[in-house]
Amino acid sequence: MSAGFRTAWATWAALAAAIVAVGVRASADLPYLANPVPPPIPAIPPSITYPSDLDTDLDHVDDLIAERIAAIRARIAAEPDAAARARIQMELGEPTGVELLFCQPITQADLDAFTSLGGRVRYIFRHVSYGWGGTIPLEAAARLPAMLGPSFLAVLQDRPMHPNMDESTRTGRVRPVWASGFAGSPSGFTGGSNTSIAIIDTGVDGTHPDLAGRMRYWNDWFDFSPTPVDYGGHGTHAAGVALGTGSVAGVSPTTLRITDYGDLSSVSAGSFQPWPLHLPAGSATLSMTATFLGGGQATLGYVYGDDNAYSYTLGTPTSTGTSPRTVTASFTAQSNRHYSTYLTKVSGSTVTRYATAASVTYAGVGDGFPALSGVAPGCYWVGHKVYANDGGGGDTTTIGYALDECVAYASTYGIKVVNISLSTASAHSGIRNKVNSTVGNGLIVVTSAGNAGPTGVMTDPARAQMAITTAASSDANVLTDYSSTGNFTQEWNTDYKPDLAPPGGSKYNSHILAPDSNQSDAGSNTFADVYANDYTNKRGTSSSSPFAAGAAALVIQALEAGGLTWSFTGDAHPRLVKMLLCATATETNANREGGTNNPTLGRAATPKDMYEGYGLLNTDAAVEAAYQVMSPGDTINGTTTGTAFDRRAWARKTSLTSGDQITLSLDVPPGADYDLYLYSGTPDAYGNPIILASSTSASAGTDESIVHTPAASGTAYIVIKRVSGSGAWALTYSASASITVTSPNGGENWQLGDTRDITWTYTGSPGADVKIELFKGGVLQKTLAASAPVGSGGAGSFSWDIATNLPAGTDYRVKVSSASGPATDTSNADFTLSKIPTSLAVAPASGAPGESVTLAATLTRQSNGAPIAGKTVQFTVDGSAAGSGTTDASGVAQASYAVPDGAASRTISASYTSDSEYASSSGSGTLTVTKANTTQYTIDRSGIITTLTILRQFDLKRLTDNQLLSGKTIRYRIDGTQVGTATTNDGGDSSLDWIITDGPATRTITTEFAGDVTYNSSSANATLTAQTVPTKMSSIDRTGRITSYQVLRAWLWKLDNTPVPGKLVTIKVDGTVVGTDTTIYTGRAQVPYTIPDGNGAGIRTIRAEWAGDGGFLASSVTAKLTVQKALVYIWVLSKSVKQGDNAPFYAYFRRLKDYQPQTSKPVDFKLDGTVIVSVLTDGSGVARHSYPAVDPIGAHTIRCEFYGDAWLEPGYGEGTLNIL
Repeated sequence: MSAGFRTAWATWAALAAAIVAVGVRASADLPYLANPVPPPIPAIPPSITYPSDLDTDLDHVDDLIAERIAAIRARIAAEPDAAARARIQMELGEPTGVELLFCQPITQADLDAFTSLGGRVRYIFRHVSYGWGGTIPLEAAARLPAMLGPSFLAVLQDRPMHPNMDESTRTGRVRPVWASGFAGSPSGFTGGSNTSIAIIDTGVDGTHPDLAGRMRYWNDWFDFSPTPVDYGGHGTHAAGVALGTGSVAGVSPTTLRITDYGDLSSVSAGSFQPWPLHLPAGSATLSMTATFLGGGQATLGYVYGDDNAYSYTLGTPTSTGTSPRTVTASFTAQSNRHYSTYLTKVSGSTVTRYATAASVTYAGVGDGFPALSGVAPGCYWVGHKVYANDGGGGDTTTIGYALDECVAYASTYGIKVVNISLSTASAHSGIRNKVNSTVGNGLIVVTSAGNAGPTGVMTDPARAQMAITTAASSDANVLTDYSSTGNFTQEWNTDYKPDLAPPGGSKYNSHILAPDSNQSDAGSNTFADVYANDYTNKRGTSSSSPFAAGAAALVIQALEAGGLTWSFTGDAHPRLVKMLLCATATETNANREGGTNNPTLGRAATPKDMYEGYGLLNTDAAVEAAYQVMSPGDTINGTTTGTAFDRRAWARKTSLTSGDQITLSLDVPPGADYDLYLYSGTPDAYGNPIILASSTSASAGTDESIVHTPAASGTAYIVIKRVSGSGAWALTYSASASITVTSPNGGENWQLGDTRDITWTYTGSPGADVKIELFKGGVLQKTLAASAPVGSGGAGSFSWDIATNLPAGTDYRVKVSSASGPATDTSNADFTLSKIPTSLAVAPASGAPGESVTLAATLTRQSNGAPIAGKTVQFTVDGSAAGSGTTDASGVAQASYAVPDGAASRTISASYTSDSEYASSSGSGTLTVTKANTTQYTIDRSGIITTLTILRQFDLKRLTDNQLLSGKTIRYRIDGTQVGTATTNDGGDSSLDWIITDGPATRTITTEFAGDVTYNSSSANATLTAQTVPTKMSSIDRTGRITSYQVLRAWLWKLDNTPVPGKLVTIKVDGTVVGTDTTIYTGRAQVPYTIPDGNGAGIRTIRAEWAGDGGFLASSVTAKLTVQKALVYIWVLSKSVKQGDNAPFYAYFRRLKDYQPQTSKPVDFKLDGTVIVSVLTDGSGVARHSYPAVDPIGAHTIRCEFYGDAWLEPGYGEGTLNIL
């Protein structure tokens, strides 16, 4: 009978609900690093941006952390009861999971500052970020910006991420790729064993036969299972889609074992969660057993519906009652219908989680491969379990850890592809940057767009510019109604999304069948697995993402089979694979399911939109593009029927030569619409394909053609895309005839009267003869040959006797043209026909700085040495202009030159610039520079010993012309001992700041210039008078609690109250040195001091001492430090036990503000105000007691109380004992 059943979204509802219920599990129950140290600086810097989406007020603290602290402080302020306020105050000391982000590599000081505030480090990023993750007391998190250096960006709170095949491997065009001979490969492509796909998810069931034996690496980030497990099922399903072997179902299954499961808690009576699949037409038997939790009864049966519609009819029989329910139904299956198990709770029942185990009639595809094989069954897998067994975890920080490990072990385990079928609740630049950084290290990252469609917008990491982001298509090759859109504002680390729409399952047709985890069912670790080694049926972009990940692995195998060696040193290879998948994708050319926010057919003008990206995944065409070559003269052809499983695209790679025109001609079937594209072999910076040329007529039956002349040589990809229709097609690739001049081709220098060969190459058939012409400045100068043989074997040449009557010039080119066709080419750049050669000889010269010397050079003909008169010669010395002269009858040109400072030997260069008769020439000689004498003077100085005085020297100059000398080094000596050096300025002066040392009252100042390659040495003397003065000191009293931070201060003065800066003052407390500091300009010295335990509260003596030196006599001062007891922090664990059982009491005893555990401290445990035991805290600062819970049922107050001692104030903490 027919029924208007209400249905509920169920793809991953159970798992998502568990995550929401448990929340983000903080890293407090995870292992920590005992002695964290900074990692090596990564070879490839990670992508880092300021997380303004998480820290909107830019105070370097995540808004969520700041809001939590503010809310707690508001509660404290509003609470009138002191004890209650103290309990609320304790919440500020509770550990919270955080990630620290820096813009530069971290330092040991950064880590030490974090741990000094009670922080504990769990993981330090090595590749995808600068920073680490761990826990820290909540209030201390807000203090981090003040403690860390300028490279610190923000402290971020962990945020949750939520999880988002026989038919799909046909619609995704995968199954043909596996076959021997595909794209010319003898063995086909099933994924290389040297490639691993990393699954970052709820885990992977390593016992399922479809996945067993192919695990390369495993990390359980929350429950630390040494073997691969998956209690949520999401990761196992994703792994099965990407690389499952399908061995359980086999090649020709007659029955299939599947398990449908979910949670009916929020599903009303009469509604159910559909898990549609297609069955082979004919007689079918469906045997079902439903196991469910909760109270009451449920009805079990099956339903069916027509494809492309979302309504169901209930079949017979059904069974109603308590768990378990069993039904066997026999019926005639139809090829245009989909079928699903049906479980609904009876009105008044409280049924929750359920699993329906089913055995159903099934059949193989008939191509010799397992019916339910994943996309790349030849690959291996790496598992990162980022969720806890109970559904908790899955936070952005932990997923960042997993990405970092994928990079760290990429080359070790062959990790070339990473799948993340997860999404954040809102934009998250941090995880987006880590994904981009992972790709930057040579790994492909595929991520799901999310299931918020048709109006919902994708979040992260789907927005990451370097990721392959997947929407989802249905069995009918249309965009699904649930795929999230890419309607978000672009940022510097995003790109227009999605990229592709691989198969993801549909409620209007069928879901995706893939392995089900053997650990549990219903997405819960408390629900026992009902079928071992079975399959389950899901839909969502969580399924389309691993499908694309598997397709990427097949393309990698094809590229490597063609000779590529995968590189983990950049993003070139991941971008290439992404480009091949996107370039060969085809637009759906149809409305999406439900008809809202539909993609549009953009062809070459707008090939990518925000709904389906580039469109449907065509794995076969992408592999062809990676492996199969098409060359000029080739013709390929094919035929299609136009069904959902048939081909939509074909591709080949080819090599283009700069300037060589190619022609591609596509014969389109009558009534069909095919498009033709030529893509660049190099993608854009994010991996998007670049169209070189296209032919995209919208008229049915119109042939397509491309005529393209490449500007550069390189690889290109030819892609045919079927838009609509079907039939036989053929593509012909032809290259036009061409001629390429190879010499002279630019830059040559040929002399008039020489004989030179003009050479060229040719392709195709340009004809038997060529015409050769000479151009000067773009104007025809002369026809060198009206008809010359074209040559043979693709090359030709012509011997040219260069006439002496041609004008010399640098702007000549040669043009070679076919005498019978259009092929022609001209030199790429100008070449030179040069003039009469000349020689230029330069005479040597010598002189001292400041003197004038004569530079001379002789210009002659190169052939016979005859002098050339009346020509201008330009002189330079060490490259700087030094004048010019005109040659006389002897060919000699002269110029006067003033010798400058500098090297003892300089190069004289002379040059003659050509005219209409003579060619240019140049020559060089040596200018020898002799040293010049110098003089200087200095002045007397006086000052206090240990203080600064300025020693001065004046007027260092050369005696040749009294020119003052700058940039010279002056040595300063006191009584013969060198005390420093200085450099003279433009006035020949220098000065030296010098602290007067102990010694005689009268001393000799000497200034010396040692001379250099240009100047001789000189020196001068003067007198220094030194003095000594007495000092005094002052200080201030201080008050504070044990562990509190204080600043101890003292001032050093002269007796006239003038501050004495720059002196080292020692500060002691009760005779023990606690620090030293140098006085500043006010005479103040200070040291930070955290009050230690000592002898407890009381008065301690602060003493500041200046030890004195040669200029300032010693002095000291004392002050009083009043020490108060430290405050305590006691946290009591609440417990719930049955009456009569033992209740473990647990109290966490710390002192404020350093949270140091307080050991061997006597405390009383009280219950409802009555002391029940006195205990001492253990070595961890924990008080424990096992209490027999014989008190009345209900809530009781546990108090742990400390009564104070010489060091600590009294205090207590409270918890609740619930006796059941």
